Amino acid sequence: MTATEQTIKDAIDGGFNYWGYTVESFPTDEFYVSAMLLTPLAWQAVGKTRGWPVIHMLNMKRGEEQSQHYWLFMQHVFIDYRADGKSIEDSLAAIS
Repeated sequence: MTATEQTIKDAIDGGFNYWGYTVESFPTDEFYVSAMLLTPLAWQAVGKTRGWPVIHMLNMKRGEEQSQHYWLFMQHVFIDYRADGKSIEDSLAAIS
């Protein structure tokens, strides 16, 4: 299974409902996958399936600890990879 297929499966298994598609019927062309991966609810569902935690970090500007959901961090990492010119598959494989 490719990283893209696994991410789609994890999102749907985690409760993400994208226009009623199932894991088997979800279109894997770039348009649909890109639209899904720009949706925070998809990343929340992937995080739920993969058991991603809430992470705690120090906010250097404020000098205080803050919490962030790991799925949000991973969505930003994915976007950074895409901005660097990596394909969807390579970007998802790098963070899997």
